[in-house]
Amino acid sequence: EEERKKREELERIMEENNRKIEEAQKKL
Repeated sequence: EEERKKREELERIMEENNRKIEEAQKKL
């Protein structure tokens, strides 16, 4: 259970990072 929560949090963080990267690339 604890492992799954960590994994879900990691996935959410990675998704947010991807979104930030895409936003930055649009501005370039």
